[in-house]
Amino acid sequence: MGTHTILIVEDEAIIAAAESQMLRQRGYGVTIARSGEAAVAAIRSRGEEIDLILMDINLGRGMDGAEAAREILRERDIPIVFVSSLAEEDIAARTRGIAAARHVAKNGGDEALLASVEEALRRRAGQPEIPALRA
Repeated sequence: MGTHTILIVEDEAIIAAAESQMLRQRGYGVTIARSGEAAVAAIRSRGEEIDLILMDINLGRGMDGAEAAREILRERDIPIVFVSSLAEEDIAARTRGIAAARHVAKNGGDEALLASVEEALRRRAGQPEIPALRA
C-alpha cells in the first residue's frame, strides 16, 4: 500500500471526494475522472502512473463505465474494480466479457471497497489471494 495510484471514475462529486479521501488516508495516490471519456483520456496520457481503476458503471451522459473499461483494456492491462449501486445480476450482465472485473457495492462501506482494491492489487502483483476466514 502507499505506492499505488488509483483512478476513481465517478460522475458524482461527493462520492468521488469521499472515496478519494478514504484512499488517501490509507496512503494511496488518487486521480479522479468524472466521465468515461475522461477516464480513457487519463489512461492515454498518464496510464503508466495508474495502478488500478475504481469505475462506476453509470456515469451519466456519454460513455458508461463498462464501455470505458473495454476501451481502456484494449490499450492497457490494468485492474478495474466496478463500484455500483446496481444489482449483482445487472453488474454481471453489463460487464460480461471484461477480463478479471471485480465488483463492489457502492453502499458496501469503506472496508469492502478497500478490501477489493487490495485484492485486485495483490492479484496484479502475482501474490496469492488471502483465504476467507471461516467461522
